[in-house]
Order: sequence, then structure tokens, then C-alpha cells
Amino acid sequence: MELVVQEDNKIKNEKIDLENLMKFVNSKLESNKNSEYEAQILYYNLNYTVPEIKLFLKYYDISYRKMKKENMIQCLVLFEMNKDNESIVSMRKQMWFYLKELQSDSFFKQFVLIN
Repeated sequence: MELVVQEDNKIKNEKIDLENLMKFVNSKLESNKNSEYEAQILYYNLNYTVPEIKLFLKYYDISYRKMKKENMIQCLVLFEMNKDNESIVSMRKQMWFYLKELQSDSFFKQFVLIN
């Protein structure tokens, strides 16, 4: 495969090694996944308490016994980043949103109990 590259008004023909290009693209994709993973861990660590994280894990039927907060968050993020779990993750987030809405309402908050 040949590519025409324009640099400083000069046109060059360069051959591109597809294998190296694919390795480069894959490494960038992997780097983005790692960044997303780290960002999600930071997000849960800063914004949620241990009891809330336990509720998420319980919803996904993931055991959290004898785990520290950081390990629970890692399990949670790995589960949620898995494409096979998209529907249940979406449902959990939607339900959590509804729960927060009910808790913020002056009338309905009396009916919402979280263990």
C-alpha cells in the first residue's frame, strides 16, 4: 500500500507496513482501555461509599466478602467494562438514578429504605 504524504508543499510516496500500523492502532486502543479503567476506578473511589459499592456488587451477584474497597471497585469496574454485561449495567445505573430521584423527593423519601 502506498500513501501520498504532503509535508512542506512536497509530495512523497511512502510505503506503509500494515502490520506495524495495526500494532500501533491496537496499542492505542489498549492504552485507551487502560485509561478508561483507571478513570472508572478513580470515579467510584471518589464518589461512592463502601456500602454503595457493596450494593452494586450485590445487584450484579458478585461476592465481596473479605474485600477491601479498592478490590471491590476493581471487580465492579471490570464487570461493568465487559461488553457482555452492558444490559445489566445499564439497568443498574437506571435503577440507581430512579432511587436517587425518589430519595430527593420530599414525599417519596420516606418510603425509600436502603439496607
